[in-house]
Parts: sequence; C-alpha cells; structure tokens
Amino acid sequence: MIHMQWKGKGILVLVYAVVPLVVLQILTSCLNEYCFDKKFPNGTVQLVSGIALLLSGLWTHKTADDFYIDDEGEKQYIYFEHKFMFLDMKIWAYIFWVIGGFTFVGGIVDLIQNLSK
Repeated sequence: MIHMQWKGKGILVLVYAVVPLVVLQILTSCLNEYCFDKKFPNGTVQLVSGIALLLSGLWTHKTADDFYIDDEGEKQYIYFEHKFMFLDMKIWAYIFWVIGGFTFVGGIVDLIQNLSK
C-alpha cells in the first residue's frame, strides 16, 4: 500500500505531473494516426515526455507561491507550506526540470541517431 503525504497544495504535484504527460501523449498518438502515413521515430515519445516534464516543472514552480494584491496594486507574497512527500513544491519543480531535460536531450539524440541511419 502506498502512503502519500502532502501539505497545502502539495497534492497538486501529482496532477501537474500526470496531466501534461497524458495530454501530450494523446496528441502525439492522434498526430501519428491521423496526420502521417508512416510511424513516428522511436525518440518522439521520449522527446514529448521530456517536453511534458519541463511543462510540469514550469506549472509546479509558478503555482508554488501564494500572494495577494495589496491596495497599491503590488503583489505581496504569503508563506504557506506546500509539500508533497516531505519536499517543497519548488523542489519538485526542479526535479521535473532535471528529469525532463535529460529525457528531452535523450529524445533528441535518439531522433538524430534514427535519422542518420
């Protein structure tokens, strides 16, 4: 049994990780089936997954902070703890960026190797 622990908006880390992956994989499969006669190269799935994880990191980083607009119209940040599995949401954003960057670069390398054959 898996026990997940979160505080504040931390549970959204799961949503931010899954939604871009699922949406981009569905778009890739739709493009593959309906728009192209031949199959996508193998690195395409890896490339799309890297893009999705980079977007997940951006989404997580942008929503990690809470703020309000004061009377002068300036943003005032409020500190709340938003954690998932004992890690702050900003740390999860960096994790998504690192994994997404490596996956994206791996997909590009795989595509270049497939195209050069």
